[in-house]
Amino acid sequence: LLNNGMLALCMYQASTNPTDISPSRVFKLVSELVSIALEFFFICYCSERMDSCNARLRRSATRVAWESVSPRVRKTMLVLLKMVGGGNHLALYCKSLVIGCRYYLDAVKLALSFANFMRLQSSRKRLD
Repeated sequence: LLNNGMLALCMYQASTNPTDISPSRVFKLVSELVSIALEFFFICYCSERMDSCNARLRRSATRVAWESVSPRVRKTMLVLLKMVGGGNHLALYCKSLVIGCRYYLDAVKLALSFANFMRLQSSRKRLD
């Protein structure tokens, strides 16, 4: 959630009138925005990658020739199947907030909406 807030604030600061601030400050703001967006995307990408690896393990475990393996290996495979049984995305708040590509896109949309709202509010204050 902190990433969402930082992304929204950086988008707002970078999208305000850049002619009012120095070029070095614009560079700093844009570089902060890019670094926060990349860091947030990396977390979401890793979550998607974990889930795809989990699905690959699940598919490979179901393709094992169960008849030709020893009972010890069967027990191990059953434990493995139980571990990879469901999805494996990063999740917060008892899985009510699942981190993934969809969450990243929703967070970017929310940050853009926040930046536009703040820009509209600041332009109204200037008119008053």
